[in-house]
Amino acid sequence: MTAAQADTRDAIVDAAPCSFGANARYRDCVDAAATRTGLPAAALAAIVDAEAAKASDGSWQTYSRNPRSSAAGLGQFLTRTWQGLAETPGTWLNRQAEAQGWLAGGRVQAHARGALLALRYDPTAAINGVADYARRNLDGLKRAGVTADDTRGVARLAYLGHHLGLGDAIRFVRDGGLAGAHAKTLLDAQIGSAASSRKIAQAGNATEAHRDWMLVYLDRRVRPEDFAAAPRRSIG
Repeated sequence: MTAAQADTRDAIVDAAPCSFGANARYRDCVDAAATRTGLPAAALAAIVDAEAAKASDGSWQTYSRNPRSSAAGLGQFLTRTWQGLAETPGTWLNRQAEAQGWLAGGRVQAHARGALLALRYDPTAAINGVADYARRNLDGLKRAGVTADDTRGVARLAYLGHHLGLGDAIRFVRDGGLAGAHAKTLLDAQIGSAASSRKIAQAGNATEAHRDWMLVYLDRRVRPEDFAAAPRRSIG
């Protein structure tokens, strides 16, 4: 991932079918959400796969929940982020909220908040939410001069936006990492303060320790190649 590469919207991949294995029941939803948002289906599947809890056979668990935060569903959306998607014109969730009468003046009404948050456990809603959030983050990264030119790069950039938020994703790629105190806070949250302190001591500083952890995580967990039934090549 580097700054000022090809436009992510122009990183069009061929139409080779995706292989979903134990998650075949989600294929049509992923394909539709990917087409709607202009994302490679394998990239979208890889983001969901990195976020969702899984059964022993690798199948995504729709009722995934993080006990340490408000993150829930296949996309592990925090309460605030999910509500923000519902209030963002043009998203799948915004259209659903409008149709249900949950919005007033573009904002989620208090009485509708419970029903809206429950949609995080609906796989169609969650997958479309991941796609819209990825599209928004990729567009924001592009405006900052950070883009990717293949499916793997698109998946990794979109996941950084999903995991860190847009501002931190830009800083992570463009500036080489996050500021020390902030990096330590994030690393503590991910692996615990004791393990975080050990990694920081080994790396020499919190910025490098968090960056190293994040890059290893991306390599291990964000793998669009696992969803490609055949080698995929960039065109255009």
